[in-house]
Amino acid sequence: MEFEQFDNLAPEAFGGFQPFHIEALPTEFFAEFDPKALEELSPVVFAGFDPKSFEALPDDLLGKIKPDQLSGLDAKVIKKNFDAEAVGQLSDKAFSGLRGEQVKALPKAVKAELTPDQFKNLTSDALTGFKAKEVLNLDEQVLGKITAEQISGLTPKAFKKFNEEQVQALDADSLTGLSTEQAGKINKKFAGFLDQQQIRALSVESLDAVSSKVLKEIEPSLSDTQLNELESLRAGTPELSPEPAAVIGLGLPPTDPVLLVDPPLV
Repeated sequence: MEFEQFDNLAPEAFGGFQPFHIEALPTEFFAEFDPKALEELSPVVFAGFDPKSFEALPDDLLGKIKPDQLSGLDAKVIKKNFDAEAVGQLSDKAFSGLRGEQVKALPKAVKAELTPDQFKNLTSDALTGFKAKEVLNLDEQVLGKITAEQISGLTPKAFKKFNEEQVQALDADSLTGLSTEQAGKINKKFAGFLDQQQIRALSVESLDAVSSKVLKEIEPSLSDTQLNELESLRAGTPELSPEPAAVIGLGLPPTDPVLLVDPPLV
């Protein structure tokens, strides 16, 4: 295709492009890409961009990229082209399209500088692209934006290294989304940083997954409902070892579960 032909294409025509069309275009054509033409490209077509052709696009087009279009880019393009400046030009909404593989390809420095508004749009799959050290490098304001849905995507290894400020930055509601594997990585130090509201947000499945040492650490702050649910869960799971089960009700007399009422948070 000659440039004149390309330049005369109506924006709607780009809606019929396939990845191989993008791959076949001369690199110099991309500098003249029209915003309306880019808008017409399907997410599948974005797989046709390589680092050179994507770099040739006008800078002001980055802010026009939709979430599903961003999702279509090859991880190699993300690795080569998305420095802090490029990432800063993306709309906050576009971050909802990033896949875990793409986030993994982002430079470490870029991930460490993500804003709360950018981060809150990432999916749990996207968060699988963070290594444990990268999670620990996140700003506390960013950690405070993690939702229950997102937190399940974090590598369980990160939970062994959280410091007091990072643990306390986590919203209590986000902890309802912990996976059993993540809960199993919580150590006594992490548990000691949790406040009562955070502890009472833990699901019975998470409580069942923590070690006996962690359970003993947080037991005084558990609600009666949590204690009863955990006891019931373990009573119906005979294959569990008796050691952690023995921790439940430590120092508490037998009580009718129906009469138990959770005390107010302090």
